[in-house]
Amino acid sequence: MTPAPATRRVALVAGLVLVVGGAAAAGFRLPGERTSDDRGQPRSDTDDPDTSVRASGVRSRGPGLTQPGIHLLVSPEASGDLEVVERIITPEPISVLPLAVPPRLPDVGGPAARLVDLRIAADDAAVQLNGSAEVEPRRDVDLVRPATTFELRYRVLNADQQSISATPGRATLSLRPAASGALASSPTVVEVRGAVVHALVCLDAPRKRQLCGIDDRGGWHTRPVTAATSSVLALVDLPSQDA
Repeated sequence: MTPAPATRRVALVAGLVLVVGGAAAAGFRLPGERTSDDRGQPRSDTDDPDTSVRASGVRSRGPGLTQPGIHLLVSPEASGDLEVVERIITPEPISVLPLAVPPRLPDVGGPAARLVDLRIAADDAAVQLNGSAEVEPRRDVDLVRPATTFELRYRVLNADQQSISATPGRATLSLRPAASGALASSPTVVEVRGAVVHALVCLDAPRKRQLCGIDDRGGWHTRPVTAATSSVLALVDLPSQDA
């Protein structure tokens, strides 16, 4: 395979949003493909000191799991809706958990994303939500007592843009931890499971590190970034309705 020109990195973010009719021509790498820009970049968990995957495929350590930071696990549905498990460890106890929905996809119209069916555990105790279990677009959750470990489970709607002319089921997803505002400088890993992933792009990373996806056993995850720079675009093939 001829290595993709380095200049294709510049157009990658725009290309992800223009998945319709020509993702391959925009220079996307499929799983297992290598380019000259891959030299020295990790391609599996064995090369990534900040995360690990057990034989079962379940991540066992890293930011939000065994050290301060956030681990965002996203499982796309056939509809494009996202099932999310977000685990957080804060350096110090906090009494307010600020939440926000993922950003709108660049240059794409339509409704803003919605976060629904929210459930929160703080230090292993369920958090009672006042009012609805939604975040639209921001919400501060007050805690009865300060906590340092959190598990959030929720669904995200309207965070996808599906192709109408490329491969059926191909979509671009906008991903970002809901609690990224709580730990702006802490490490964050975004992981996608249950879909065929073609690329992960860290929008706020330096240009040479925007292609930030690592293909591991059973899914893809980003290299650790800061929570403040954790907006990620994912180019995926959604699971089929029959899966």
